[in-house]
Amino acid sequence: MRDFWLELLELALSGERVELRARAAQHFADSSPTKPQPRAAEPYGRRVLHQGPAGEVMLAGWASGGRSAPHDHGEASGFVLVLEGQFSECLYRFDGRELQRAAQRDLGVLELTSAPAGAIHDLHAVSDGLTLHFYTPGIVAMRVYDVERRTTLLVTGDGGAWIPRGGVGVREAVAWAPALAHS
Repeated sequence: MRDFWLELLELALSGERVELRARAAQHFADSSPTKPQPRAAEPYGRRVLHQGPAGEVMLAGWASGGRSAPHDHGEASGFVLVLEGQFSECLYRFDGRELQRAAQRDLGVLELTSAPAGAIHDLHAVSDGLTLHFYTPGIVAMRVYDVERRTTLLVTGDGGAWIPRGGVGVREAVAWAPALAHS
């Protein structure tokens, strides 16, 4: 039998959203997986379910109020399926000087959102929740935007979408250009 997670990844990539939602919902209803718990200072706990040449599938467990840092998925395209809870997603634009909120939307159970390669977004758990993430190809590196320090961090793909403690997993840090003076 083919790998279930690879099949779901292929459904996400092909745009078969209805089938993807149905199969993922049925699987999680039947299996009742243990929700990954976030560690201190991390917005969600993560568990990689599949990793291969086609991409990866990751399960994230969120506590109410958890918020990822604004981030992209590097060269990978991402898809997120909400399995439990309520979330708010913000999309951003970055011009090298400022990270500006471009749009916001709410996501509920079995709603799917996508993040094309290079697109910047964040997720906020309005309630406790569980999300299923699909990335193709797998994430090798991604950018996390540290708004407080006005720095973009290039981080390894095996971490999460948060500012790494102690610089662990940071490949490069690039300071933002000075903000333009407003007249």
